[in-house]
Amino acid sequence: MKELRAQTSVTIALAPPKAKVEVGEAQVLGPKSAKVVLVEFADYECPYCQRVAPDVKKLKDEYGDRIAFTYKDFPLPNHSRAEKAAEAARCASKQNKFWEFHDELFHSKELDVDQLKAQARALQLDSARFDKCLDSGEQATAVAKDKKEGLRLGISGTPSFFINGHYLSGALDYAGLREVIEQQLTTSASGAGGGK
Repeated sequence: MKELRAQTSVTIALAPPKAKVEVGEAQVLGPKSAKVVLVEFADYECPYCQRVAPDVKKLKDEYGDRIAFTYKDFPLPNHSRAEKAAEAARCASKQNKFWEFHDELFHSKELDVDQLKAQARALQLDSARFDKCLDSGEQATAVAKDKKEGLRLGISGTPSFFINGHYLSGALDYAGLREVIEQQLTTSASGAGGGK
């Protein structure tokens, strides 16, 4: 098979399938006018999400304003602490500290409620406001809304990525994500309709 592929020039003219992913009120890092939009559906307790988080951060640093990163919650039912961690990150967003809290959760992997509250204090959030938000469950509906959208899109596991609407799932790494981003930047630059 490899020999045949090497001997034959094959061009695939079909564009990969795309899905419309609603950004809505999700946390976005980067300009709305970015040529590439990466949407990640993840679960703070998922070991694969924890493993890919530094790669996603490296991509943010590398591509800067050429990419907009969006985070969506998709807590898995077998991860008992994931939903509350997602709520905690959203509570931190109410004090403009979503990305700092998000990064800390993936780094520390400390997801018990008392640990979430300690991390909020370490990030110098208003602890009374944060604790009230977390204890009341006021962000549970927003987390459920993200999960419902993920289910509509056919997601069954995490991490799941949509890069300009193109679906990628599983234990991806920096090289795999970077390859798709580069393809999308090239497509966008050539005017072949790669954008949003």
